[in-house]
Amino acid sequence: SGDDFDPQPLAPAGSHSLGDVLRQRLGQRLELSASLLEVESRVDAALGGQLGLSAGSMAAVDAELGLPAAAHPSATSSSAVGTSADAGQAPCDRGLPAEDDLESVAIAHQAHPRTVIELAAGAELSAPDGADALVVAARALWQGAERRLLCDYLTTVVLGLFDHAWPGPAEPDGSPATQRSSAAMLVVGTALDEAPAVEAVRSVIGRDFSEMGSAAVERALAERLGKPLERWLQQDFFGHHTKTYRRRPLIWQLASSPAKRGRGPALSIWLYARRVDGDTLPKVQSQVLRPMRQRLAGLVAADDVGAEVARLREAIEELDRFDERLGEVMAEGFDHPALATDLGSEPLDRWCGPGPDRDEPPDVASFLAAERRYRPILD
Repeated sequence: SGDDFDPQPLAPAGSHSLGDVLRQRLGQRLELSASLLEVESRVDAALGGQLGLSAGSMAAVDAELGLPAAAHPSATSSSAVGTSADAGQAPCDRGLPAEDDLESVAIAHQAHPRTVIELAAGAELSAPDGADALVVAARALWQGAERRLLCDYLTTVVLGLFDHAWPGPAEPDGSPATQRSSAAMLVVGTALDEAPAVEAVRSVIGRDFSEMGSAAVERALAERLGKPLERWLQQDFFGHHTKTYRRRPLIWQLASSPAKRGRGPALSIWLYARRVDGDTLPKVQSQVLRPMRQRLAGLVAADDVGAEVARLREAIEELDRFDERLGEVMAEGFDHPALATDLGSEPLDRWCGPGPDRDEPPDVASFLAAERRYRPILD
């Protein structure tokens, strides 16, 4: 999984408002980060300043922990926020990048991490004009962390739709935890504004935050995501998920075209990577793409869509191009024009073989034939 990804449920079903749960979880995360920085400060003091933490920062830590003031060179203040006496040196100026956003803000504003947390949690949603720079930075820190936590929660919900097996307790007989769902694909959006996957996500969120009511939940999500939930799932989820999982996503998104301003693709689908095989793309064609095209063509032929007819005709053409492209992938697989040329100077070995056993192919023709087959190997 990706850095700092938290797959745990965001809230017990129906027991909290979204804002309360985010505040509680973020407080826990930032508290842990502050505690780690304090431990680092104490270690630095014991080592005589070898880590390079500033005197003002360590004096602030001493005061925060209720410890006797240590003999830190040039320590002149025990306040939580650094004063002008140590303004010329950063609290953690070790010549290394800050380990997290909390440390970055604390360094930039010569503030104790706990002071940053208190300001972040207590500040208004939007800092007023002319507010202290530390307050503005603390609030920005909180909003960014809040959004990341919410995106992680939505990722967990999406993976749950495919019954993704998180590492966890085994079955009573000692075998790995089993998966109940065999779903391999879900439709995220269509030219007819149908989004079964989005509705499934909404259903889970509704159960998790049942006391808020669906309208209040949607408003809270849109406020924090910067756009409606449906648009975020269709346009932004895959990018967030890919970055979080370091370009090894568990959910793959197939779309008939890139999203355009004000309009999504004619068809967009999520695939669960662990169930992708040689039959996946034919199923996309036969079970989703072609039935959708047939429905659109029927609506256009019946002249029952009014002013929408031009848009639906464009969607049909887009689906035809998508169908053709999927056919090319299935026919050509992972072939590349330069592959045969490169093989002229490279000997075949066991790494050219398919599958985990990787038996060496008998000849170049056999290897090229295997490469031209669409047969994903998820090892």
